[in-house]
Amino acid sequence: MATTHGLYYTKLYRRWAWIKSRCFNVNTKFYSEYGGRGISLYSEWVYNPVAFIEYCKTLIGWDNDTLTLDRIDNDRDYEPNNIRFVSRTIQSRNRRVKKDNKTGYAGITKEIMPSGNIRYRASIGINNKKVTIGSYRNAEAALYARIKYIKENNLQGYNIEELTFIELIKKNK
Repeated sequence: MATTHGLYYTKLYRRWAWIKSRCFNVNTKFYSEYGGRGISLYSEWVYNPVAFIEYCKTLIGWDNDTLTLDRIDNDRDYEPNNIRFVSRTIQSRNRRVKKDNKTGYAGITKEIMPSGNIRYRASIGINNKKVTIGSYRNAEAALYARIKYIKENNLQGYNIEELTFIELIKKNK
C-alpha cells in the first residue's frame, strides 16, 4: 500500500521530484549535468520527500515563490547545509565554469588578437547585460580584475574564494 502524505501537488514536492529525476533518471534531459557528473540527493531524502520538505521549511525564503532552490557548492550534492533559496539572479551567478571555457575561470575568455598576441578578457553579466571589465595579458590578471570588480561593486551571489582573491592580490601587486 502506498504512503499518502498529501504533498504531491505542493511546490516543494515538485522540487524534490525534479531533483530526484535529474540525479537518478538517465533518460532525463538534464541527467548529464547532475547525476551524470556525480551529483546526488542526500540519502535520507531519496525515498522520503517529507524529510526533504521538512528540512526545506527550515531555510530562509522557502515560502517565497520568487526564489529558487540552489546548491551553494555546485560540485556537492543536494544535502543539508548545501541548499538554499535564492533569487534567479543569484542562482545564475552561482554556476560552474562552462565545459568549453579554455581558461578554467568563469567570466574570463581567451582571445587571439589580429597581431597574434593572446589576451584574456574579463567580463560579468549585470542586469542581463554583459559588462566588459578589461583585457589582460594572462588569465590570472583577468580573474583578479573580475574579482576586484565584484568586490568594489558589492555584487552578491558570486562564488568567490577569499583565499583565491588574497593570493591573486599578492601575485599581481
